[in-house]
Amino acid sequence: MISSTIIDLKDDRKAILDVLRKYPFVHPIGAFPILYPVPGVTPEIGTIQMARDCDLFILILGGRYGYVTPHNKSATEIEFEAAYFSDPTKILVFVKDVPHIEPAQRVFIQKVLDYTRGYWKHKYKTPEELKNIFENAFNTWISKRIHGYASKPIEFKFVYLVLDALSQYHVEIEYQVTKSDIGFSVKNNEKKEYVLYVSKDEIRQNFWRALDEVVSKLLTFLYYSQINNV
Repeated sequence: MISSTIIDLKDDRKAILDVLRKYPFVHPIGAFPILYPVPGVTPEIGTIQMARDCDLFILILGGRYGYVTPHNKSATEIEFEAAYFSDPTKILVFVKDVPHIEPAQRVFIQKVLDYTRGYWKHKYKTPEELKNIFENAFNTWISKRIHGYASKPIEFKFVYLVLDALSQYHVEIEYQVTKSDIGFSVKNNEKKEYVLYVSKDEIRQNFWRALDEVVSKLLTFLYYSQINNV
């Protein structure tokens, strides 16, 4: 799904669509210029359903915040939240370099790009530049998809990202998934064990914050273990 404000980003949305149309197995959804209908529901409910059910959520952020719904949030922000709570790992973010950003949009961008809980941004200036940047990002996403990562449950993705973040430290990390939480354990050179649990509810509600906390705590244990051994 392509999500953004419409008036100011028509050419940018078309640039993304031009790339996606190269791939016959991809079926883009969203508003202009796709106009993919969701029959029998309001536009708000329809776009929320699309954001929730899509395999990849492409968020383009410009200077406008856009139409504000009765929920006091823009349609784009509501779509982003629906995608996030569906699967926080399926989101790609592209930020346009513009001279003016509305105050509400600036707050939204800060929320999306939060250092520990947000997303890595792909910055661009022109639709043509966006084409190249997006195609590279999309191919990376496809590569993960081929390896089965994208279709896995959210708990699997969380464990995968924890292990990937710590892989460079060459330590053995064990994990256990229970009905309500995920436990991680790591041992230092003296075989002292550190065990950490994170609830599945916390992972679903605050995926990136939970990931940052788990990785930080495990790294802190390993760091101080090394210092004490010096």
